[in-house]
Amino acid sequence: MTDTTITASALFEHVAPQADAIAHFRGRLGFESDVSDVAAALRAGDPGFVLVDTRSDESWAQGHVPGAIHLPGRRIAPGT
Repeated sequence: MTDTTITASALFEHVAPQADAIAHFRGRLGFESDVSDVAAALRAGDPGFVLVDTRSDESWAQGHVPGAIHLPGRRIAPGT
């Protein structure tokens, strides 16, 4: 049996320098959002975006964000 244990020192051999990590995540935040960002924008009144819910019909029926548009992922054409 092969030992697949990874030591902490082996994990940290591939960690980016702090400045690179900060730049990476700062860049991602320019293109991505999370639930707290969306909630804050919606509370502000005019978020400047359309919220599209891609969950199944069943999940949508159980509850969704008021004002969201429902477009289940399986209905989105590949490559669009």
